[in-house]
Amino acid sequence: MSGEHKFVVDGLRLAYNGPFDLVDFYAFTEDFMRKRGFEKEIKKKVEHTLAAGMQAEWNVEWFREVGNTFEHVVRIRFLATNVTSVIITKNDAQRTLQHGDVTILVDGIVHSELEGQWQKKPLFYFLRALYDKYIYKVWTEREDAAVRKHAYDLHQALKDYFARYQF
Repeated sequence: MSGEHKFVVDGLRLAYNGPFDLVDFYAFTEDFMRKRGFEKEIKKKVEHTLAAGMQAEWNVEWFREVGNTFEHVVRIRFLATNVTSVIITKNDAQRTLQHGDVTILVDGIVHSELEGQWQKKPLFYFLRALYDKYIYKVWTEREDAAVRKHAYDLHQALKDYFARYQF
């Protein structure tokens, strides 16, 4: 969507070092966002095998259209380095997991499409910006708050997800 892009949450960071299941992480994230009505667009999904271990990178944008003018976007940038396979034994059951350093960045973006409408004319655009800033911010803040909530909920869910693997 072209138009205005407003970063509501920029670079919300999560760092983790320890065991995790890479395939389960992908499935968990996808299930979490689909339950909230988002669709995904994979920007990058790469896995490299290096001497120190595997490196995985996953960039995905989750988006949901709201009306004709707004789109909520939650962007995830996932990077796992020094990933090795380990066998974990818990309660006499063995499971193969990955162990490595994980860094996740979450962004929340509001896209608004105003092209072709009266607000796109420079004078009206300027007047609308003043009006929104000083008089009536409710309609834009409502969209900002929704995206902010989705981004922080995802961040907390990912924290809880990785906490499950702490032994």
